[in-house]
Amino acid sequence: MQPGEHLTFKPFKQLAMLPIFLFVFLAFSALTLGTPLSHRKLPPCSATSGPCKCPPGVTFKNLTSYSVIGAPAAEVEKIMNHYFESEWLGGPNPYETTGKETAVGATRSYNFTLPDGYFIFTEVQTVYSKYADGSFVFGFGQAPEPRVIKLPGGAEFHGEWAVVRAQQTVLPNETAISWNNWRCDVGTPYDAAAGHEGGMANVSSILQSLGKHTGTDIKPFTVVYTIRDD
Repeated sequence: MQPGEHLTFKPFKQLAMLPIFLFVFLAFSALTLGTPLSHRKLPPCSATSGPCKCPPGVTFKNLTSYSVIGAPAAEVEKIMNHYFESEWLGGPNPYETTGKETAVGATRSYNFTLPDGYFIFTEVQTVYSKYADGSFVFGFGQAPEPRVIKLPGGAEFHGEWAVVRAQQTVLPNETAISWNNWRCDVGTPYDAAAGHEGGMANVSSILQSLGKHTGTDIKPFTVVYTIRDD
């Protein structure tokens, strides 16, 4: 199994009960965690989804956050599927963008200030699809290549990549979401699981405030598939 490919979203078409939902996720999790990894000859991690290796001394992490939002995919898409608008994640919108946000190659840039200086963080959209029922997929990673960012306390960021999928379920007012993230870290420079789960919860809250939330949520949760010291 490859990062970003642990679960296809087709099974969500058949999901109607929480126990089945959890069984599928846990089954895939157990299968992945039980598979030995030979990583010495893997390519460096990049926006290309697949087995990869972090720089020496850096930890490879592969995790996916899941949720069901009680609203049609078309309504979820109006909030979540906007590459140039990221306030639903709980942070600022990018200060600079290039390209078209519905196309691969679009970029968004954020500026951050840390004790050791000011830096610009740029992400490029690597995957984009939107479907007639409102379902969508988008992916992103660093551009042109990951920056090494050292944080106070010894944590280091060496790049992250993600693919987000939202699938309309058989229930017209429920949307299943997965957020796969593979990253290279020293320590924990950013709590990716908390960030993903918080973003999904924010989308649900926004839809409730707009009166578009008429279904049932499954609270966001995260499955960690791989943690490996490279």
